[in-house]
Amino acid sequence: MRALLVGAAIALGCATADPLTTIDVLDRAQAADKVEIKQVLVAWGELARAYKQGLDEAAKARSEADAVILTRSVLGKLRAGEAIEPLMAAHSSDAATARTGEGYPVEPGMPYEPKFLKLSLRLAVGETGVVRTRYGWHVVKRVQ
Repeated sequence: MRALLVGAAIALGCATADPLTTIDVLDRAQAADKVEIKQVLVAWGELARAYKQGLDEAAKARSEADAVILTRSVLGKLRAGEAIEPLMAAHSSDAATARTGEGYPVEPGMPYEPKFLKLSLRLAVGETGVVRTRYGWHVVKRVQ
């Protein structure tokens, strides 16, 4: 099983296997040509150089290990039925949507991180998944 996860992680561009990425969703066929998603983006201090507008203070103080713990917590709460908007406001480093709770459209060819784009387009309506990019952990929920 570990070898399978490591292989999948390497194929997705991760240096090591991570137990958070929803590989089963990434292995699916694309669900739609256009979706609307909301996300909680969990960043940590070492990622600051990826953020042109600057990283929020909570993320600056967060370690990568703490980001994994927070990501698991957010994912668990969403899968238990909690609303995503309060979690976005409390924890997301996505400055464009964290405070507003708004979603945004995703469709093939948009200039988003490839793994984020792939995950978003494979989720079923109401489903939540996780992927890691250079910006951190994206806990993504498809809302439409």
